[in-house]
Amino acid sequence: MYFADYGFRDQTSSWVNTARGLEVIVDNDPGDGQWQMLWKEPPESLSASVGFDNAADRFWAVRQ
Repeated sequence: MYFADYGFRDQTSSWVNTARGLEVIVDNDPGDGQWQMLWKEPPESLSASVGFDNAADRFWAVRQ
């Protein structure tokens, strides 16, 4: 999922992963085509601060 598709690119400062058994991986594209992983979200977790404010460009989920 690309955040830009929803008008939400580079606007993330917190997260919630309500999925059971799915880890979410969040990336940033610094513009050189070399995607950088910013953080992983374990299943059924949340954080009020991601440490990478306004940098997330996409995410995907991996079954655990």
